Amino acid sequence: MFSLDLAFASPPGSAREERAGRSPIVTVTDLDIGYADKIVLRDLNFTVETGEILFLLGASGSGKSTLLKHMIGLIPPLAGKILIGGRNLATAEGAEREAILREIGVAYQQGALLRSLTLKENVRLPLERFSDLPLEAMNEVAALVLAQVGLASAVEALPERVSGGMQKRAAIARAIVLSPKVVFLDEPSAGLDPITAAELDSLIRHLADGLGLTFVIASHELSSLFAIADRAIMLREGHGLIADGRPQALRDGSSDPYVRRFLQSDARRRMSSPRSPEAESSEGVNRGLKQCLDPCRTVQSDRQGSSGGSSR
Repeated sequence: MFSLDLAFASPPGSAREERAGRSPIVTVTDLDIGYADKIVLRDLNFTVETGEILFLLGASGSGKSTLLKHMIGLIPPLAGKILIGGRNLATAEGAEREAILREIGVAYQQGALLRSLTLKENVRLPLERFSDLPLEAMNEVAALVLAQVGLASAVEALPERVSGGMQKRAAIARAIVLSPKVVFLDEPSAGLDPITAAELDSLIRHLADGLGLTFVIASHELSSLFAIADRAIMLREGHGLIADGRPQALRDGSSDPYVRRFLQSDARRRMSSPRSPEAESSEGVNRGLKQCLDPCRTVQSDRQGSSGGSSR
C-alpha cells in the first residue's frame, strides 16, 4: 500500500547529490490560472528541478499563493499542464490523481495543525491515511520526523502549548512524513520574529541539502529568499511570470527595472534603518545557525522552550 523511505539520517548533501541530474520533478506548461470568472495569470511556463528550493515571488496580489494552490491540486487550472513526476495533475482523476497527490507534501501558512491532537498525532495523520503500518511503527516514524525538525522534546505537546515557530516546524514534519517528491510551503515565515524566521529558513535549507527534498515556497520575504533559495520565479499582477533565475543574479542584473527595484528594496530598507541591539543580536544568531541545527542542540533548545509552554 505504501513504501516508507526513511532517509532522515542522510549526511548533509548526500541525498541531493544522488538526485542531481534527473529530470525536473515539476513541469508547468502553458498554464492559465484563476477562477471561473477571473483569470489571474496567463501562459506560465517553468520547471522545478529535483533537490532545489524554488521561490514563487511577487508582491501581494501577484498570484503566487493562487499559483501554489493550483500546483497542489486545490484549484483546477483554466488551461495548461502541471506535471508532477511526469504525470499531469491538471487532468488526472481517481486513483491516478490520488497517487500524484501522495508524492507532494504541503505546509499551510498558519500550520493547520489540529489543536486537539498532539504534535506526534498531527504528524501521524498522513501515515494513518496512506500506510498500513501498525500504530507503534507510525508513532516511531512520527517521533523520528519531529526529531529531524528539532522537536524531539515536544512530541506529546498540544499545538497551543508550543510557540509559533515550533508549530511551523511541526507542519513541515507532517508535510515530509510520507517522503514526498516535492514539498510546497505557503509563506512559511509569516508571523514569525526575525530570529525564529531565520532558524526556520536554515531548517528548510538543511532538509533540502541533507535529504534531497525539493521545496516550492510562495513568499515575498526577501531575507528568506537570499538566505536559502536556489532559484526564484517572479510574478507580477497583469504581467504574469516576469523573471526566472538565481535571486542574486536577478537583483543585480535583471533587464527589468521592476525586478531589480523589488529585489533591492530589502537592502534599501536595512540601510535606512538605524542599527539596534536586536539587529546585532540577530546577526550573532545567524552566524550560529549551522551549529543550532545540530540535533542535540536543537532538541535542548526546544526542551527549554517547551518547559514554559512557548519558546522565542
